[in-house]
Amino acid sequence: MRSLEIVPYDAGWSHAFLAEGERIAGVLGARAGRIEHHVDVVQASGDVERRTSAFRDYLRDHSDITHEYAALERRLAPHCNATDAAARQAYADAKTGFVTRVVDVALAAGYPRDV
Repeated sequence: MRSLEIVPYDAGWSHAFLAEGERIAGVLGARAGRIEHHVDVVQASGDVERRTSAFRDYLRDHSDITHEYAALERRLAPHCNATDAAARQAYADAKTGFVTRVVDVALAAGYPRDV
């Protein structure tokens, strides 16, 4: 079994992301309303975008919650077979309760900041 690997934060990631974002924007043009760290196709300003952005912004502003989330991911990752789609979905499902709680708190606190 090849388990998921959680790697430490890499400060160089933001520069690599900007370059990749420019490449994606060049291909998609105006259809790319906003480019984040992963690709999701969602309705602009819809509920999915609002909830995802609230979670992201809340984590950026609350390092204690970010550390809790990282700890959860580190606990779950070794038990997930990275090559099995069902196992990856189970990994995501195992994080749902945490994510839902944070999103609810974030929305109640007025997040997201920019949607």
